[in-house]
Amino acid sequence: MENNNINFRVDQYLEELKHALQGQDRALIQDALFDAEDHLRAALADGDNSLGSLLEIIQKYGTPIEIAQLYCEMESTVQHALHGNRPSTQPIIKNRFFAILTNGDAYRALLYTLLAAPLGIAYFAWVVLFGLPSLTASLLIIGIPLFLVFLKSMQLFSLFEGRLIEMLLGQRMPRRPLYQRKDPSQGMWNNWISSIKDMLKNRRSYTTALYMVLQAGLGLTYFITIFVGAFMSVVVFLSPMVDPIAHAIDPSQTIDINWYWFQLAMPGGFLSFIICLHLAKFAGSFQAKLAPYLLVNIDDS
Repeated sequence: MENNNINFRVDQYLEELKHALQGQDRALIQDALFDAEDHLRAALADGDNSLGSLLEIIQKYGTPIEIAQLYCEMESTVQHALHGNRPSTQPIIKNRFFAILTNGDAYRALLYTLLAAPLGIAYFAWVVLFGLPSLTASLLIIGIPLFLVFLKSMQLFSLFEGRLIEMLLGQRMPRRPLYQRKDPSQGMWNNWISSIKDMLKNRRSYTTALYMVLQAGLGLTYFITIFVGAFMSVVVFLSPMVDPIAHAIDPSQTIDINWYWFQLAMPGGFLSFIICLHLAKFAGSFQAKLAPYLLVNIDDS
């Protein structure tokens, strides 16, 4: 009975904290909930694991409103340290179409379109070659451990992809996994069974698998239409210089580029590269909006 009251009070505290953080980034909420539950459970394990002890721990830790304010202030400080203040001056290039050339976010998104293809293929292969067979094998007892390994791997892949998205696309993503509850009074076996049940019921494991399947198609699309397009734009832009440079190095090499190619290649390559940067930024924005809905899950935390 005492343990039920403790669990109810902890859940109540987490609900209040979630409500206090309403409107904040979903990833921030997930991290705050993880830290709060981890602190409360660890402090209880070190104490007498009673309701009175829990109330003392909460009093020292802070009310949900206090913790929410602390996390908002901390997040603002971290974001300022990582990205600094947004420049208030006008961009160097005032034309919106050409201003993309000085936009660092567009180049980081372009790098993401390069990495998304091999990662998407690797994600898809893991789901299809290991996830689906382990799910099928889980119908038999021998396959259950393999499927549990796959579900556990979803948490790791989710955190890895989240770090990549936050670094290249600027979207705040979780820095902690979902909390795995352990009740010392229940014993190791019961805790293990409870962890398995939580893993099977965790919606994020399955939405992460869906994200990994989608990422194969999205990654290849980004790579072929955007990164390859940007690369070929640079090649076309530089192509009129190839023969003159080769001729300067080796005079025996003749310059066989037609006179009109210079007038077409450089403007065409330049404009197509700018278009690819705009597409990269659009793709990055789309990916940054998609990832939180499939990789962040505060409802089950």
